Amino acid sequence: TFTIGDAGAEDAALIFDGNQVDFVMGVDDSADEFRLGIGTTLGSTRVLEINSSGDTVFQKAVQFAGSTPTVTVGDGGAEDTKIVFDGNAVDYYVGLDDSADNLIIGSGSTVGSNSLITIDSDGDLSLDIAGDINLDAGGHDIILKGTGAEYGKFNLSGNSLNIHSSISDGDIVFKGNDGGSAVTALTLDMSGSGQAVFGSSVFVGN
Repeated sequence: TFTIGDAGAEDAALIFDGNQVDFVMGVDDSADEFRLGIGTTLGSTRVLEINSSGDTVFQKAVQFAGSTPTVTVGDGGAEDTKIVFDGNAVDYYVGLDDSADNLIIGSGSTVGSNSLITIDSDGDLSLDIAGDINLDAGGHDIILKGTGAEYGKFNLSGNSLNIHSSISDGDIVFKGNDGGSAVTALTLDMSGSGQAVFGSSVFVGN
């Protein structure tokens, strides 16, 4: 056992006196924190802090290097885990709602509250957005896929919005609901030269 200090009300530090840069680590007694920093004075240029509750605070950037860098949040226990982004006016979190087995992105700091994006254990994605949802492909296609195969896509050509069916002879179908029953209002038949097939009469009005 090597002890620095005598339990008095003063800082206890170990200083590494470098040629150009010094480093210091020790106990800031007034803050009850263990600190590691740059310089010779505890707290002057802090890099890492461990408080009396055991919480670790990094004051500088953290880089995880190596061929397969991995950061694990949680220890497999039955509790929620999260990363909280502490903003000035609004906080956001990315976390695991362990009881629901959902990955959630939301506002605030409590997992499960104010959820914006939810991914469940089946891979289903849910959006709970109060405002607009903007899809900006930067001039490229917005592609719809299923089991790896492309089914259709949206793109812009000049001032026109183009809707494509990517499957050979694949139709584009517009459906609705009438009193609980599915109704096919319009089918754009892609076989042959292509034709528009309306499910009922066509009303043209003003």
